[in-house]
Amino acid sequence: MRDFLRSFLSTTYIIIAIKEASYVVYAYEFKNKKQKRKFFKEFNKDDIKNLKDYLNTLINMNYFAYVSLFFSSIGQGVLPSVSKNNLSKFGIDSSSVYLKNLQDCYLYVAISELQKSNCILDDLQIDLIYSPFVILLKLLKDRNIFNTNQACLNILRYEAFICVVISKDSKILFGGYFELKNQVIDIQNDNIIDDSMMVEDSIDLEIDFDQLEKVDEQLQIQLEEDNNSSSDNVKLDLSVLDYVKSAVQEFYTNNAYNGEFITQINLFEQDKISKSLISLMEDDLMIKINSYNINIFEQILYMSIMDLGIKYDL
Repeated sequence: MRDFLRSFLSTTYIIIAIKEASYVVYAYEFKNKKQKRKFFKEFNKDDIKNLKDYLNTLINMNYFAYVSLFFSSIGQGVLPSVSKNNLSKFGIDSSSVYLKNLQDCYLYVAISELQKSNCILDDLQIDLIYSPFVILLKLLKDRNIFNTNQACLNILRYEAFICVVISKDSKILFGGYFELKNQVIDIQNDNIIDDSMMVEDSIDLEIDFDQLEKVDEQLQIQLEEDNNSSSDNVKLDLSVLDYVKSAVQEFYTNNAYNGEFITQINLFEQDKISKSLISLMEDDLMIKINSYNINIFEQILYMSIMDLGIKYDL
């Protein structure tokens, strides 16, 4: 009956992203199985009332409305195991995380971060929640990258976060997530990690940007010309490279992972490809980068429609 009604009535798909200083809302309106309108608005963090008023307007605009949350909060990751007995091997406190089976591995999310999101959107019904890891996995499958027999380093970059997955033969071998704040990589564990169970040879991912200032001046100039960006953006790219190198090092040296030799790198970026980051990574890692320009919010739209079992002309 609902599918029959949906043929005549409009449906709104709403996607919310909670950023460090703001809330982003995308909405897509469909009627007769075709997209009709698209909405976008961004609110400051202290403007929660207007955010909720706007969301309620979108929800009440049509007979059907579905709300998805883009869960980009720190405090999540992927483990190459689906056995709870192995969680301590990776230093994970199972009582502090929500676990979801994701392609023969565990996607874990800090319960405290989920509760924080619920507090912000306390009177709003969230129908679907999407982690960057789920989005990256879909991107890999869509491009037949996930099932390749080469070990691939895959990176999803959206503004201040980086999602990293190493995959081979349709398996996730390693997963990492970090968020940049004020040009410093900030790993917040929120009691996910039990210090008494830390895996040996763990990598300190905080970057000393005073050291980055010493990067060859000519390289800085070239990167800024290539990317037409500010020095701050170049520093951000340098910090991304530093994290990627640290993640690769941990994958190779930590006995918790079966470190396969990486022969392919795939970079997915929201809206605009960073030429400086590609140049940095190719020079440093000596592997050619396959870069893809994507729209994360459209990916979430497609995934939510599929997950709800609705067919549209997209």
